[in-house]
Amino acid sequence: MRSKGSAGFTLLEVVVSVAILGVGVAACLQIFSSGLSNIRRIEVANQAMWHAENVMNELLTNQEVRDAYQASDDLGNGFFYQAQVDYWYPPDDESFVDEGFEDAEASPYVLEIIVDVLYRGSRNERRYRLSCLKTVVPEDETNPFQSIFGRQDNR
Repeated sequence: MRSKGSAGFTLLEVVVSVAILGVGVAACLQIFSSGLSNIRRIEVANQAMWHAENVMNELLTNQEVRDAYQASDDLGNGFFYQAQVDYWYPPDDESFVDEGFEDAEASPYVLEIIVDVLYRGSRNERRYRLSCLKTVVPEDETNPFQSIFGRQDNR
């Protein structure tokens, strides 16, 4: 109880206001901390997909990758990749049947490339996957694609 002449806050009012202020500051710090962890998680995902795209582009442009193939390597900073190249076969659907190539030996074929990038820098291992199809044209003088696109000589 206050008398008419006293001005100021009682001890109870000060304690309650400090407690409310403390709860507000703690909530703000929690939101800020979770925001920073979300930013880090997004940065890791972005860097992992960047690594996966680089490995995928290397496999797509490598003219020596013409058959089933597997590779893996350490990329540094907790990143590791596994690449698998295998023959791709169309589903058993009649719409995928290509009647343009009668000679099966000279016809192009398709490889499926799957690149997994693993991040081992956190408590839980995270896996990021990228997949693509690559058309491979056999190296044959009678192949119609080589007469259209020309041969590439790396001399």
